[in-house]
Amino acid sequence: MIRSGILSMSRNPSAGGHGRPTGKRGHPDFEQVTAYIRKDTHHQVKLALLRELKGQQFSDLVEELLSTWLKAQR
Repeated sequence: MIRSGILSMSRNPSAGGHGRPTGKRGHPDFEQVTAYIRKDTHHQVKLALLRELKGQQFSDLVEELLSTWLKAQR
């Protein structure tokens, strides 16, 4: 589930709620894609995300930006 651009995953039910949360890789609503961006852009974005201290992941930012773009196309 995505809330405010941050993915909320439940813990592994077979582990009784303990252990690592289920990641995007095994989640049926997500698909891994490849995109080429400049190294400098990637580096600057990662640094900016770290400076924000909100814990937002790079993939969450890409999802947010693409969703916003799609809404603008309508």
